[in-house]
Amino acid sequence: GRTDESEADSPSGCAMMLLAVACEATVSTMQEHVLKRDQRPLAEMILVTNALGAVLLWSVAAAKGELRDLQARVEERPAAIGWLLLTVVLAYGGSYAFTAAIKAVGAVVATGMGICRKLASVLASYALFPKEMHPRHAAGLSLFFFGLALSWGA
Repeated sequence: GRTDESEADSPSGCAMMLLAVACEATVSTMQEHVLKRDQRPLAEMILVTNALGAVLLWSVAAAKGELRDLQARVEERPAAIGWLLLTVVLAYGGSYAFTAAIKAVGAVVATGMGICRKLASVLASYALFPKEMHPRHAAGLSLFFFGLALSWGA
């Protein structure tokens, strides 16, 4: 289900976001190191990373009983498999492009590109699905642009 706003703004919600950012930065840096040091092909890096991630995801989903929910959803709506496969293909394309950027320009620049992509997604979401803009949203946007300006000046 959807997380309500008060939950997302809680200390634990903020901690989860910081953890996600730290994990993404760490993975990107590790991938850059392996791609450049060992000269591994992009497809191999993505296959290994995603295969290990899939095993972990399936294990957690099985332990939490979510695989039964998935099976019930697919039985109720068989077209869900098509949407799931499309999502996987699109995710692979994005992952390949991101990993190629890491190999070409490094983890820092690639992560910056990823952040800009996420900003564009959020702005598009506000444009396509109008919602209320809270002062904290404006503050976050201001901090984003401030950080971007600092990084360009360095």
